[in-house]
Amino acid sequence: ERSGVTPMQLSTPLKIAWQKKLGEKPLSSAVAAEGKIVLASPDTHQVFCVDAQAGEQRWKYIAGGRIDTPPSIHRGRVFFGGRDGLLYALDFDSGDLAWQLDLNPDAPRIHAFGQLESTQPLHGSVLVRDGFVYALSGRSSFLDGGLRLYKVRAADGKIVASRVLAGELQDGGKAVNAMLPDLLTAGERGFYI
Repeated sequence: ERSGVTPMQLSTPLKIAWQKKLGEKPLSSAVAAEGKIVLASPDTHQVFCVDAQAGEQRWKYIAGGRIDTPPSIHRGRVFFGGRDGLLYALDFDSGDLAWQLDLNPDAPRIHAFGQLESTQPLHGSVLVRDGFVYALSGRSSFLDGGLRLYKVRAADGKIVASRVLAGELQDGGKAVNAMLPDLLTAGERGFYI
């Protein structure tokens, strides 16, 4: 739910325990659980897992498109979306592909920033809650048919529900109720984009 915190006190001054070069810059923010750290190299389509204590690489996975945000970790799986329009689930221990799902198989592929991607990419974070993965695809609520919100079963990648979130354009091309797929979060009253 992107609400993780720790009450642990940090002693100062902080010291570097280890350093590791992974992929190419920029790298996403890191996500840590169970003594492992997972992060993405967006432009090289790679997700890395390293040991939190020693910094040794445990595994690497290459996706079919850019990965804009850090992956989400839930019950032995690593979930993330890519600009190729696919939702991925990897085994947290091995990095093996558990399942992948093309959320918009009929969406054409386009050339963007020197790479091929879907017209319905998965930008922003995927959210895992109560055994389901929530993913948002599209570029904007008022482009290419709007944004699409998917509820996918985390165990097997089966789509349980989907909804189109479309805005409108007024005269002069001004967007009304426009949403961008920047960040998907959850709260007591629902989901926020």
